[in-house]
Amino acid sequence: MFRYVLFDLDGTITDPEEGITRSAAYALDAFGIAYTQDKLRKIIGPPLDFSFRTFFGMTQEDALLAVSKYRERYETVGVTENKLIDGIAELLDELTSYGITVGLASSKPEIFCKRILADLGLLQYFSAVVGSELDGRRVAKDEVIAEAVLRLGNPPSDRIAMVGDRIYDLVGAKANGLYVIGVTYGFAEPGELNGADALASEPAELLPLLLGNR
Repeated sequence: MFRYVLFDLDGTITDPEEGITRSAAYALDAFGIAYTQDKLRKIIGPPLDFSFRTFFGMTQEDALLAVSKYRERYETVGVTENKLIDGIAELLDELTSYGITVGLASSKPEIFCKRILADLGLLQYFSAVVGSELDGRRVAKDEVIAEAVLRLGNPPSDRIAMVGDRIYDLVGAKANGLYVIGVTYGFAEPGELNGADALASEPAELLPLLLGNR
């Protein structure tokens, strides 16, 4: 049965579109690169340097400069532009009442993850909060998840579920042998989460899925 649950942050717990896309636009404006809102939304989920390379054709060198420019806005303004997804606070409260240990595994820098959770009044629910490092270390989702599992005491993988909204969550969780619940209310493209063990269209559907193996 699941005794541990790892959550992604962006698109799973919060709607970060305003903060991320405005900060990305700020960075792209500095390079004179055109964009649309739909294209900016693709940035939500994967590591930023990967997104700038993949979706905007930047070199690795320019992508890293764009990440620095992005953070000029994000660390002062963008980090506050998050909306809590309806039903998440109630879900976290119910999970902890059942004795389930909750952790966070995000590719976002850990310092920002902790600030966002604290600002939203959720930090107390999380026994471990793991993100990437500002210097570019531990960005790949499989590495983030592995570190989160370690900080939770390295429990058996079959006792842990990962909840996320993008393919990166699915692939990273599977690389660590975890059960994956994909949430379709986030930023996934149609069919992106087809390999998940289960799907949820809203937070209210997560509790029975997480308790089903108890």
